[in-house]
Amino acid sequence: MMRSIRSFYVAVLLTIALFSLAAVLVPYYGDWLWFDNLGYASVFTTILAAKAIVFCVFFLIFFLAISVNIAIARRNAPVIQPFAVIRGGEHEGSPLDLLSNERIFKIVSRVVFLLFSCIMGLAAAGSWPLFLKFLHASSFGIADPVFGKDVGFYVFTLPVYQFIQGWYLFAVVLVIAGVSFSYSLSRSTTLGPNGLFIQKKAKNHLAILAGFFFAGIVFLYRLKLYGILYSTMGVAYGASYTDLHALLPAYWALLLITFAVTLMFFFAPFFQRWRVVRYLVVAYLVVLILFTWVYPTTSEAEYFIGIDVVGPKGFSGDLRQYACDSDQTLVYLRGASLPASRAGPDARA
Repeated sequence: MMRSIRSFYVAVLLTIALFSLAAVLVPYYGDWLWFDNLGYASVFTTILAAKAIVFCVFFLIFFLAISVNIAIARRNAPVIQPFAVIRGGEHEGSPLDLLSNERIFKIVSRVVFLLFSCIMGLAAAGSWPLFLKFLHASSFGIADPVFGKDVGFYVFTLPVYQFIQGWYLFAVVLVIAGVSFSYSLSRSTTLGPNGLFIQKKAKNHLAILAGFFFAGIVFLYRLKLYGILYSTMGVAYGASYTDLHALLPAYWALLLITFAVTLMFFFAPFFQRWRVVRYLVVAYLVVLILFTWVYPTTSEAEYFIGIDVVGPKGFSGDLRQYACDSDQTLVYLRGASLPASRAGPDARA
């Protein structure tokens, strides 16, 4: 009887899997017929190959990352007590207590790992054009005036870096969430009257993962430097005076501070200076607020003191001097001045 019920469930699951697979493959088959009819079957196979390779690479990266870290968490965790049952054989307590059983936890965790790995792989596969452009990048022969990078870097390379950075941060957050959940199941992290208690091995593990998270933040600020060229803060599209003289130094400062926080988290398990880590994180948040919102706003306000009119080039009026912005928008001033590098020819005269 039990064998027949199990066979029935297996048959139902296989049927659902086959229908789901057919729902995915049928649209691809229609697209392949269309491309083949136009004589571009090779283009379609290239797209499919790119999607498959990108999916497999990012699927494996996330699956290995989450599997290894959860395995470390289970090894660091103390002995888990089996879940309790009452006389009737029914489970007593929260359904999550079932995961305290090692066998049940392994089954559930593998299913969850595969599910989230598929999601992360599909998210990367959807960006397959970025990777193909990256592999077939070319030079434009034109360098930007701020960083000296070829325009091809911003067209072919930077979008891939930005995607990888965002994917990496999200993956690290998911790994940290999974590891924290595993430690909470094993009672390695508990919230009591005296606050949050974290077992030493769990604290060391989470600190290293926090270091990987802040490493992604360092990468984020490095990419934000290039993103300044796409700024819309000024009167025209592109890097404005505030971006170059306020945000650019602020991003460099935040990058260095974040790098220091990253190193502190990586080395904290060896030195056990957790109070220093807390102080450094608080200082980082304060600097983040000051450099990201307060400092650029103040710099912009100081720059625009004395501005009377913003108009097109060739404006004629009673204003005594004008200056040409880096994005070729003329800013007419009355009694104000800009640095020589920002001033137009008439203003310098």
